[in-house]
Amino acid sequence: MVIILIGPAGAGKSTVGQALSSELGWPFVDGDDHVEIHHAAARALERREHLVVACRGLTAHDRQKARGELRVRFVYLKAPRQVLEGRLERQAHAATQSALHAQLLQLDDPGDEALTVDASQAVDQIVTVIKREFGL
Repeated sequence: MVIILIGPAGAGKSTVGQALSSELGWPFVDGDDHVEIHHAAARALERREHLVVACRGLTAHDRQKARGELRVRFVYLKAPRQVLEGRLERQAHAATQSALHAQLLQLDDPGDEALTVDASQAVDQIVTVIKREFGL
């Protein structure tokens, strides 16, 4: 299984991805290079291995490029704008408020294409939800 965590800056993609990877003992890839993600996912599935990936995946087009024809599972880490802004401020994150604004304007809600999880929860709660929903 390949799980791809998506969401805007401050949603916790990397943090949740690392925690989920550690909990499951699966490799973790962090990045927004859709070609690289697609190849990493294809290799994992071809070898019947597992993988956790973090990428923005803000638009349907982005998600399609990352997925291609592969059977992957998306998890949309969704949080209110105020939570995202607060995290970016506290972490001195590279993404600026204007970049976050642009990402939120660009965001296509994935709907049924992804498991939507409240990203304002604690990381361990998010990991528990993902594991439960995917039967892990």
